Amino acid sequence: MNLSVRAPRPPPDFGCLLARRATCRNFDATKRLPHALFAQLLERVFSTQAEVRVSDDTVFLKKTSPSGGGLHPMEAYLIVQHVDGVAPGLYHYQAGEHALEPMPAPAAPLREFVMDMVAQQHCFADAHALLLLSPRFDRSWPRPSWASALVTSAINEVDIELAFGLDPLAEGPLAICGFGWRNDRMDTAEFDPAGAVWQPEMDASLLVANPSE
Repeated sequence: MNLSVRAPRPPPDFGCLLARRATCRNFDATKRLPHALFAQLLERVFSTQAEVRVSDDTVFLKKTSPSGGGLHPMEAYLIVQHVDGVAPGLYHYQAGEHALEPMPAPAAPLREFVMDMVAQQHCFADAHALLLLSPRFDRSWPRPSWASALVTSAINEVDIELAFGLDPLAEGPLAICGFGWRNDRMDTAEFDPAGAVWQPEMDASLLVANPSE
């Protein structure tokens, strides 16, 4: 007796979206990121949707991602480079107000600053915006929850703390991720085994030189 039940398949457009999921390591710095799209990404990923305040120092937050105990310990800091309507520079994202708080400019030119922060990983240099994930230690129980695209934990923690004014006893940099428009040329290998983003033969030629992918 065949007891198997055939499961319904998801809509084709959703399958196409999943097939095109690939980490971007090639950004087109000549194409500006629209302000509305930039704001939408921040709102959907990091904005506070609701909150419950039980005391002056205890607040449970509702966001679009889960977090143990509703604590959401991850703070979002940004390095904006190529976004319409947002001046290039450093910002702290205020999740409750869905607003960017400008921070003092770094001493070095912004692209040079980005390279220093990510330990000279060139694939981050032209990202339209970079996101620094920094857990607040007093909100880190039971554990943080976060997700993103192009991510690195090989970062310059000391200079990041200085640039963003982080108190190392209360908060510390965890990782940096970059996002923006994908370039039409792949100079840095991207892992795309389905060939949904890049031509398979292009992937193969680059992956030979980058076996770690």
